[in-house]
Amino acid sequence: MILIERYGFPGGMLAAGFVQPVYGFFSRHIQVVRGIAQEFVDELKKIDSATLGHRYRDDCVAKRKKDGECVSGKDEKDCPVNCVSNVCAVDSHIARVVIANMLEAAKVQSIYHSTVIAIEKEGHLVNKVLISNKSGFQWIKSKIVIDATGDADIAALSGVKYEIGDNGVVKPPSLMFQISGVKHTKDRIKVNLPKIKGETSNAWLMALPGKGNYTVNSPSLVTDFDSTNITKLSEGQVFATNRALNLFARMKKSIDFLSDISLKSFAPQLGIRDSRRIKGLYTLTDDDVLQCRKFQETGITNGVHPIDLHVKTRSGYLIRLPCGDYYQIPYKTMIPEGIDNLIVTGRAISASFHAQASLRVMATCMMLGEAAGVASSLCLKENNKPEEIDPSLIRKIMISNGAYLGHEDNIPKWNKGLEKLPFNINGGLKRNE
Repeated sequence: MILIERYGFPGGMLAAGFVQPVYGFFSRHIQVVRGIAQEFVDELKKIDSATLGHRYRDDCVAKRKKDGECVSGKDEKDCPVNCVSNVCAVDSHIARVVIANMLEAAKVQSIYHSTVIAIEKEGHLVNKVLISNKSGFQWIKSKIVIDATGDADIAALSGVKYEIGDNGVVKPPSLMFQISGVKHTKDRIKVNLPKIKGETSNAWLMALPGKGNYTVNSPSLVTDFDSTNITKLSEGQVFATNRALNLFARMKKSIDFLSDISLKSFAPQLGIRDSRRIKGLYTLTDDDVLQCRKFQETGITNGVHPIDLHVKTRSGYLIRLPCGDYYQIPYKTMIPEGIDNLIVTGRAISASFHAQASLRVMATCMMLGEAAGVASSLCLKENNKPEEIDPSLIRKIMISNGAYLGHEDNIPKWNKGLEKLPFNINGGLKRNE
């Protein structure tokens, strides 16, 4: 297997975007993402200050101490951590090394500092991909191609149909930066600043390993953004970095517990939430997510995150799911129409605008990546096209490797019957009181 990586290190948004913490591992008490993603966390645990591990969020612990055990379907309305009760903070720099070592142990040939710039097709096959790097141009031939670019770059070059945004609305990016010297211990802190026209008035601080270390989720205020347009991407990067620097100075000046902070580093790139979504053999729908639909025979990944839009739509900014439940993503969301040897994984799979706002988080994408790898190995072993692979075989292999799939009977009693609750994408979750 060959990995083509644009940076000098692997890790995607975790490593290059400083996105923290990792959401999506747990549906309250149930760890729904395990497998290779959990192996990654286990490797981090062997290194001092590499991760805080899986933890209930402080607000979740405080609420349960006050009110007792939650009753799913009744208590989420006023819960500040509904369906995001668990987090996993990771040191992005150490993660680069750990992932690189895991790839090497798996005998993956990694080609860093390289970008795919063209493809060669033979009929309905991607025969070769052309990469550009310091050595010039090289054609890489492969029987099966996995597009994990996040922006569906290879799919787009191959002529696959796709969508961006929703009627001109695109989820905005954020620029993350890391600080030290925070005189606070809470795992997630919202900072409100005096309003200044054209400047960010609030931000979220996310705890990192190490005392006083936090990542700042800095709203970019970038509008009319398109991560697949190099002009807009370049302008957005500069604009967001200046906004982040101003935010750092204002936080240091205005907030007592931030008076001694130091700027450690800006993320190498914008945190991209939204770009191309391919047209696949199945499209994950709003109802699939909101009703926590399970695909007992074809589901290859679990999702738990709220529909987190970061932009005002007809549905608002955030639509919560029932805490303690989860939905599944079927295999065919990764298989594009019209190309016989391409698998797309990550945030660019076939999904509605709202569904993508939930599945785009890192733990979910890690599980999607594992499923894509298993599917590609089955294609090579059985000499089949990706669309011909039986999803039940993917599920069986993933379960044997520690994934959580096919165990719906383990859902606690207080989660039973939630699929019968009425949902409405325009008004969010309706509840029977």
